[in-house]
Amino acid sequence: MLASLLLLAGGWVFAQAQITSDAMKEHFTQGNSLFRQNRYDEAIDAYTGILRRGFESAALYYNLGNCYFKKEELGRAVLYYERARLFVPHDSDLRSNYQYCRLLLNLQDDSRGGNWFIRRIGAFFKGLGIDQLTVFLSMLYLSTILILILGIFLPAFKGRTKSLIAFFVALLFTAGIALYGKVSFAHTGAVVVAAEGEVKFEPQENATTYFTLGEGSTVEVIDVSAGWYKIRRADGKIGWLDKNAAERIIP
Repeated sequence: MLASLLLLAGGWVFAQAQITSDAMKEHFTQGNSLFRQNRYDEAIDAYTGILRRGFESAALYYNLGNCYFKKEELGRAVLYYERARLFVPHDSDLRSNYQYCRLLLNLQDDSRGGNWFIRRIGAFFKGLGIDQLTVFLSMLYLSTILILILGIFLPAFKGRTKSLIAFFVALLFTAGIALYGKVSFAHTGAVVVAAEGEVKFEPQENATTYFTLGEGSTVEVIDVSAGWYKIRRADGKIGWLDKNAAERIIP
């Protein structure tokens, strides 16, 4: 909390975009300059101009989140922080800003998509993004194959092969579940960007409200109907939410 307050008081730390195009670097630098001048709408235009050209990075999403935070559109700030977290979930500045934003919105639960078992395993690997976890899984797989080969061709190593393979297979299994949970959340997750989202029993405006969601809440989209998302809350409750009230993490 103290770190977050100091970060806000001392100014936002800008991430440095890894963009090779000179034109994109110019847009990114322009966005940073506009942000420092408190011209947040223009900064957003500069950053989203890069996204429209097919470039994306944690830096872009992080800085867009900062812009929306300054505009006091906290739901959209959470949305862009979520998008940045797909790339760098372990980044300390991003984590501080994200947690502080959720604190202001009084959002207590930060659970990911999937069932309880998947969320528990995902929490163990929460410091790894999708790309890092994919590399980790590839290394585990190659290591398992290498141990198997050593067990076949080196008699002295054969006695240890079974226990090592069992360990690596168990690790592969849990890491694979974690990767599934992260990919699933990325593709089915959505963030409430409206001040309040009314979740209905049916996908109709005049339907009875089942429950409400606060701004910045993350939900899982399990179906889509014309103008409506069928969503599942972290506690398992399911209902229909107006599409205008939420935005998908991966559009």
